[in-house]
Amino acid sequence: METVKTKAYMAALLYACIVGFSFLGTKTCVEVTTPLITLIWRYNMGCVGGLILIISGIVRIKFKGRDSKKLILPAAFYIGFMAVQAIGLNLATSIEGGIVFAMVPIFAQGIAFFLLRERTSALQNVFILISVAGIVIMYTWGSVGLGDINPAGFFILLLSSLLMAFSNVFMRYARTEFKALEVGCCIVIMGCIFFNLVFIANFLLKGIFPLTQYISPFTGGRGGAFTLAILYLGIPCMLFTSTLITYALSRIEAVKGTIFGNLSLVIAVLAGMLLRGEPFFLYHFISTFLIIAGVIGTNIFTEKTTLSGGKL
Repeated sequence: METVKTKAYMAALLYACIVGFSFLGTKTCVEVTTPLITLIWRYNMGCVGGLILIISGIVRIKFKGRDSKKLILPAAFYIGFMAVQAIGLNLATSIEGGIVFAMVPIFAQGIAFFLLRERTSALQNVFILISVAGIVIMYTWGSVGLGDINPAGFFILLLSSLLMAFSNVFMRYARTEFKALEVGCCIVIMGCIFFNLVFIANFLLKGIFPLTQYISPFTGGRGGAFTLAILYLGIPCMLFTSTLITYALSRIEAVKGTIFGNLSLVIAVLAGMLLRGEPFFLYHFISTFLIIAGVIGTNIFTEKTTLSGGKL
């Protein structure tokens, strides 16, 4: 049992590391094209990776005799999170986005209690708040301030975090019927279809289809950098991370796995410092300490009497 949990924690830690480095890839891509095109190509690359796994026989998704909603629900909520977050970030600042995203473990905690009957101890709740505080400090201390908050943008970002929390909780159910790689492949394939349809519908309504805008990131002067970045964002950061977090959440409680998402910000800061020469200030150190302490504390101080899981 301990070996199984160790593997789950290793998967969650690897998930946080891969997501943390994704910030560097995203910076490269948005310097070349729009966030929407970046998002579409992330799913395109992830879909290619997923299809290769399916065609090669490594992954076999079979619905016969299985509860398909356990596969579709986490994928749908995850895709919904990505779509709604993209809308919210157009209306709000990245600082607001980062702060609201830190609320995901809190939402997951509440959802897991009602759906899975998972409880958290008082100490776990304290450490969850400590981790959230670390992210709030990270985003606000080094900024000039939040400025005028757009209520609509803030609400949409809040909704995106709620969708992410639902996705993580439903991943706990998915593992009882489907393997982690099956969930990962489903997420990238469904996301690829959805975002490409949105892109096509958007421009068909305008009477045009800008093919040049769709492929221009690969043909410009920074096409090589974009290709490498989008490959990383699509396959490791989409396909593999969804697989890793599904694996982790199948073996540890929802809030324990979800809070590792906060650790990705620490990885991003360290990666920026080491690879891009970005400065590391006192508030970075304080925030890093709080986030890591929150993640460790949440996973150590476990509620001894956990209620039995509910049914979907």
